[in-house]
Amino acid sequence: MKRLTFLAAALLLFADVSFGIVISGGDSGHLTAPTDDPGWARSGSVGTNGSGVYLGNGWVITANHVSSKTYFTVDGDATYNKMAGEEYGVQLDNLEKTSKIDLYMFRVDTSAGNLTELTPTPIASSAPSEGSQATHIGTGDGQTSSTETTWYVDTGEDPYIWETSPFPGADAHANGYYLQTNRDKRWAFEEVYQSDDDFDNIEGFSTIFNDDADYGITVEHDSGSGLFVKNNGEWELAGIAHAIGSYSGQPDRTRVYGNTSYYSDLSQYSGQINDIITIPEPASLLTLGLGFLYFRQRKQPVSAK
Repeated sequence: MKRLTFLAAALLLFADVSFGIVISGGDSGHLTAPTDDPGWARSGSVGTNGSGVYLGNGWVITANHVSSKTYFTVDGDATYNKMAGEEYGVQLDNLEKTSKIDLYMFRVDTSAGNLTELTPTPIASSAPSEGSQATHIGTGDGQTSSTETTWYVDTGEDPYIWETSPFPGADAHANGYYLQTNRDKRWAFEEVYQSDDDFDNIEGFSTIFNDDADYGITVEHDSGSGLFVKNNGEWELAGIAHAIGSYSGQPDRTRVYGNTSYYSDLSQYSGQINDIITIPEPASLLTLGLGFLYFRQRKQPVSAK
C-alpha cells in the first residue's frame, strides 16, 4: 500500500482562526526556547486567535486574517496593547502596489515589559533554499498524543475516503496526529519544500511535515507566527505563517506527514517593513515637529518698518 505524498489535489486553507505546532514523535517538550534560540522572546500570541513576531520600535507583524489584532502577549513577559490611532495598524501591499495582502503590522505600547530591551529583528534577504532546515515558533494548538495515528485512504474518490482501520478500496495510508484545543508556545524544525511558492497574491515559500525527530508543522491558532533561518551564523526572520496544504478528504483537526505550511517571503517585503518600523514614536514626532517649527521661525525674514 502506498504512502500519500503531497499532491496537486491538496487543499490550500485559510481560516478565520489561525494555525501552532504539531511535532513529530511527541506532544511534550519544546515548550522553552531551543538551545540555539532564533527569537523565543520575540514570539507571542496576537489577540485571542493568532500569533505574531516583535520586530522592533514597537511594531509586531502577523497575518491580516487574524481577527483580533489589538494586543500582543509574550508568555513570561507581558501583554502589550495596540496604540490608539489608525496609523498604528498597517496592512502591507503586494509588490505591484495594486492590492493589500495577508500581512499586517501594528504598534504596541512597550512600556509594560521587556520588548524594548531587544535588538531589532533582522529580516532575511532571500527565501530559504529548498531542503534547508528552519525553526518555527508558534503559539497554537498541539497534538492530543505522542502516538501516531495511521489512516487508510481510498484515493479513487474525490474527496478521498479516510478510515483508521483497513477497508476494501483503501490503496494508500497516511500517518499523523489529531489536534488538541489547548494552546501553548512551542518550537520545531521545518524543512523547506519549495523556496518559490506564491499563493493568494503573496510572494511566498512552503515547508513540508516530515517524520524526523523535532520536526513539526503549523496548526490552528498559529497564523502570523514566524519561521527563522540562519544566515552566516545569524538568525533572521524569513517568513510569516498564513495557510496549510492538506489532502483531499483529510479529517478535520489532523496533521499528517506530507502536509505543507505556506509562509510569506519577507525578503520580498523588507522595504515596506523597514519603512514602517522606522516611523518615529509619537513623542519623537512631536519633538521633530516643534524643532521644524522653531527652525522655520528663525528663518523668517524681519519685515522693515
